[in-house]
Amino acid sequence: MHASAYSSYEDFQRNASGAIVWYKGQIVSSASSFLSWKNQLELDIVTAKEHRRKGLGIACASAMLLDCKARGLDVHWDAQNPASRSLAEKMGYRLDCTYQAYSFMAPEEP
Repeated sequence: MHASAYSSYEDFQRNASGAIVWYKGQIVSSASSFLSWKNQLELDIVTAKEHRRKGLGIACASAMLLDCKARGLDVHWDAQNPASRSLAEKMGYRLDCTYQAYSFMAPEEP
């Protein structure tokens, strides 16, 4: 969930950034700070499956990155899947280092 690391809207507004696409009463794409520390933030992007491949993720990321640049915030992007990696590279990010990440997959119910 976006912005769950922040204690309040004011905390998010002061220490983070984000952008959304609102369509027919719901958020269909968003880019926001997953967490922050000093002037550093971690970017997270989510787009609803039925709205992917429409440029919404890049629009949200662009708006967020412009806001962060204007505010002097450094944005890190771990891009752990091919779609995220492709988007990060389109936005000018280059691979700095790799690391192993683990995900918990709950067992499917019978």
